[in-house]
Amino acid sequence: MKKCLFAVALAAMLLGAAAWGEGYYVTPYVGYGRTVFNEWFGSQVTSDAAYWLAGLQATTRVHRNVRLGIEGELAARSFRFECKTEGSDEVAYILNIDQRILGAVAQVGTFRPGLSPYVRVGVGLYTGSAEKDWSSSYEQQGEKDETIDLKANVGFNMGAGMLLMNEQGGGIYLEMVYHSTERSAKDPIENIESSGANNWAVRGGFTIAF
Repeated sequence: MKKCLFAVALAAMLLGAAAWGEGYYVTPYVGYGRTVFNEWFGSQVTSDAAYWLAGLQATTRVHRNVRLGIEGELAARSFRFECKTEGSDEVAYILNIDQRILGAVAQVGTFRPGLSPYVRVGVGLYTGSAEKDWSSSYEQQGEKDETIDLKANVGFNMGAGMLLMNEQGGGIYLEMVYHSTERSAKDPIENIESSGANNWAVRGGFTIAF
């Protein structure tokens, strides 16, 4: 139900912006990010994890200083944590957490030819799954690899970017984004229903103007 309501609201916003807007911009991008949480449903994870991402952003200009649009993103390489049991230096299992995002974004900036800085805020649905891969020594003790189904959670993001803009409004794009979200398991883990999953990313690409 949450996914459907969000999709309807997103579609309505996009149609309104498209009808009202002037100029359309599509930006394919790739990036690199790291997590900023060290606990997963009550279990400590050893350190922050790096991930690679790819995405697509589509915006329209609704004011000379404002662009509104949507973006979709996926982690091409999942968050990967080495997890140890309490009091041991041995890695017990590898935790891989996938992240996919579909959301709306607003950018406010100068948007003039040349070096054009801006700030951005966004809201989206954060989805994906998590996999727990036990080491061979723990598998011999009866532990089994498992996939954890995660719900779609609403999250927020904010950041700043720079567009080396051409006369048409496109150009080279560079952006840093901080994601603030929680991930919820469909079946509670250790009686815990959700866990923080904040992360940041640096993204770069090329904006094409239409």
